[in-house]
Amino acid sequence: MSQKIFEALIELANDFGSGNDLQHNTKTNTVYRGAKYHAYKDELIEALDELNDKFKVQIDKGDELAVNLTFYQTNVNQTTRATKDLDNMEKPTLDAMQVALNFDDSQIVKKVSQKQSNFTRALRIEIWKA
Repeated sequence: MSQKIFEALIELANDFGSGNDLQHNTKTNTVYRGAKYHAYKDELIEALDELNDKFKVQIDKGDELAVNLTFYQTNVNQTTRATKDLDNMEKPTLDAMQVALNFDDSQIVKKVSQKQSNFTRALRIEIWKA
């Protein structure tokens, strides 16, 4: 039987980051994440840090985790090219979760993600010990 260890619904000011947000500096030939990626990731880390300060989420290094992510977007139609792809929104989200909740994404053995229309931009995160 799995045990839910974390659940949150976080309203966001920044648009969801994208794993495809890569910039290239041609002078130094370096590739780096863009400002939108970092703005989203930083906002999410701050929100998760505040929640973790309250609820003291305990994830041990050997724990197998199951994660459920729901991305609430303000776009009415979720299937157009104007909306972000689900897999691209997962990357900065999981990166932020690792930093704030102190786990490695290699611990995730099951992941369910979905995107839905909503009046406000928000993210629902649920984590279980698998």
